[in-house]
Parts: sequence; structure tokens; C-alpha cells
Amino acid sequence: MNVLVVDHSKMLREIIRSEVEPLGFTVMSASNSQEVYDILSKDKIDLITLSVELREESGYDICKKIRNDHNNGNGMESFPHIPIIFITGHDTMEGRARGFESGATEFIAKPFKKGYVGERIKKLIQPEIMPLRGLTAVVVDDSLTARKIVAEFLESRGVKVIEAKDGLEGFSLIKENLKSVDIVITDMMMPNLKGDELCVKVRNELQNPDLPILVLSGAGEHFSILDIFRAGATDYLNKPFIQEELLARISVHLQTRILKRKLQTKIKQLKDINETLEQMACTDSLTQLHNRKYLFDRLKELNNKKERYGYQFAFLIVDIDYFKKINDSFGHQMGDCIIKELGSVIQTKTRDSDIVARLGGEEYAVVVTDQDESGCKSMAENIRSSIEEHEFCKNEDSELKHVTVSMGMYLSRQKDGLSIEEIYKKADECLYNAKEGGRNRVFFGASPE
Repeated sequence: MNVLVVDHSKMLREIIRSEVEPLGFTVMSASNSQEVYDILSKDKIDLITLSVELREESGYDICKKIRNDHNNGNGMESFPHIPIIFITGHDTMEGRARGFESGATEFIAKPFKKGYVGERIKKLIQPEIMPLRGLTAVVVDDSLTARKIVAEFLESRGVKVIEAKDGLEGFSLIKENLKSVDIVITDMMMPNLKGDELCVKVRNELQNPDLPILVLSGAGEHFSILDIFRAGATDYLNKPFIQEELLARISVHLQTRILKRKLQTKIKQLKDINETLEQMACTDSLTQLHNRKYLFDRLKELNNKKERYGYQFAFLIVDIDYFKKINDSFGHQMGDCIIKELGSVIQTKTRDSDIVARLGGEEYAVVVTDQDESGCKSMAENIRSSIEEHEFCKNEDSELKHVTVSMGMYLSRQKDGLSIEEIYKKADECLYNAKEGGRNRVFFGASPE
């Protein structure tokens, strides 16, 4: 990588060379503006150290011509992306303001400690860490130079940058990329929409109170900082600024953003885990139907509502006929296959409002809500006949293709005063009567009207 050192003092050029070359960089030197333009026109330069105090043309003017993307009068293309470090013996706020306006990336004041220039150059060309990689920033400024300085600084640390030339374009880009934008860095004084007005639109129209917005202000701009924060800004920074301060401000807000995202992700993961555990706790692993626990929890709710609001429900128990013989004769694999498929058949013959569960073993339960006696009997018979006609386990090499079920159904009405245990016992008695009556049938019972 090539570093161009520009200073009228040969001694200072050599001091900087002695710091930079041991870091593995190639150093080129220039003492005036024409030498700078000649080198830039023929060599690839990765960074420039530029003295403010030059004899023929000031460092500010040279920087402006290097940055200018219009005709600079030297037959030289513009270089908006090369980092330029101003080195000056008269470091003032006014000087920094002028330097940043002309396109400076950073300032180093003379005298500087041994090794400091080399350290700053290395950090600019080869950032040591990328703690912000993968994040996205929208940079809004009507000055192309100011925009590029901030953008390149962020990009060197792995941040994806979206640039906007004024507040209206910035708002449009923020809205378009709202889900991916992590921070907004905006100038205060801009045409069309000022920085504080942009804050208001983001907070009010996009309903986004958490997006960090850093407002930058140039020297000489007069307004109330309190008003900027009232508009919704997260932070505020005066131009000219040193890169370390900008990085510190941005890093705090982006790292907070990262931690918040991690926390939200962790909360979602925990929520998903809890939902999965809850689902597992109320699901039968073989049939994926509701299990006995879920069934009786819902029955308690329904029974309370029955007494309070005056409606009825029926409790149906389904039992596979001669299931022990099926397991003994055809094996447990075939038995499990029948249990799974039979649960699916029952589900296809019930409504979404009904509750289908596996009680355990070869027994199932269906809770039928909002049906009269005739409707309950019709549904139970439909389930029974569908099971009888169904061809089970087609992929299994077995002679057994059909099974039958015995079913006991009990209709519990509002004023019967029965507990869920008593309702279950009534349905179980109906099931017993179905088996005693020859199996493959429905036996119905109901509390008095």
C-alpha cells in the first residue's frame, strides 16, 4: 500500500517516512501541489498525509482539488475516497472546520509523539477490528465531501452505508430499508428537510422510537440543542469532530442496537422453546393429537362455562375393538400404525371447535361443543362408520386392513350439576354398554333436559 507524504519540510517528510515504512507501507514524498498532482495522476495512493502550511498552495486548497468531483483545472481525476490526514502546527476549531469542509479525514497536531502518525495511518488503512460488521447506517448530508468522509470511515469498520443527499431522500431510504437500518447519521442544516425535521418524521410517521439518530452540526450554525433532542435525536455532535469521538458515539449506539437485537433474539428463542415445551406437554407423541392432560384442562373450562352460560357439550370415548389381539397377532408396529391413522380419521370427521385427544393405549376422546342430541349422535355414527370403512396401513405387509371401534357418548346439559369426573364416568359406562351390545357401535346417554 502506498502513502503519499506532503510537506515542504524535508525533515518532517523523513520523520513520517521513518514511522510508516517499518509498518510495511511504501512511502512517496511531495513538497508542493504540483508534485502531489503528478504523483496522483500516475500512481495508486492509499492514504495522504498533508501539511496545512505549504508555500505555494495551502493544504486546504490541495485537499479541495483532490476531493472535487468537478473539473479541478489540473487534468486530474478526483479522489473522494482516499483518506487524507492533515498535519498542522496551528490546530484550532476554525482550522479543523475548514479542513473537514475541504475533505479532511483526520487531523494530527504538531508536535506529535514518536510512532503516533504511523499508528493513525495503520488504523485508517488497516482497521484492527471490525466490531460493527454487518450493521447498516444511513448517512444524510447535502455535502458530498462530508458524506464520503463519514461513509468511508464506517465502511472501513464493516458497516454497510446508504447515502442520501438531503433529508427527504434520507427519509425515503430509511422507510425503504427500515428493517435493516441500524443507525442514522444526519447533518442538521440541509435543503428540503433539516436534520431535526427528519428526526420528527422518523419518530412519528415510521413509529420507530428505538432507531439511533446522530445529528451532526457545522460550526456557526445556531439552534437549540434541546430542540434537536426534543425532535427525537439520540445524540448530537459538533463539526469538526475527531474520528475517535465519532467512532465512540456511533459504537455506543450500534453496540446498544446489537445487544438489543441479541436480547430480542434470545427472548424469541426462549418464547419459542416455551411454546414448544407447552405443545409437547399437551401433545401425544405417537398421534400428535392432544393428550389426556390437555383434554381434562379444557373439560374443566367447558364445564365451568356450561354452568355459567347455559350451553351443553358431549363427551365421546372411542375404543379400538380387540386391540390386544391385533398387537399379539400382527405386532406392535402394526398396532402403532393403526393408532396413528385412526386418530387422523377421527380428526377429519370433527370440526375445528371440537377437541380430539388420545386418552391412552387404544382409547380416544372427542369433546363435541354446541351440538344438540341429534347432531351429536350423527357425528358419532359418522366417525364410527368412517373408521369401519377405512383401509389401514396400506404400506404395511399385513393381512389386517380394517378395524372397528366401540363408542360411548354422554351429553352433559347445563343444569345436570355433574363434575368432569362424573361426566367421564358416564361416557365410560356408555362405552361399556356398546361393548356389551356386540361392539362396533355407538351407545348414547344424556342428562335429563
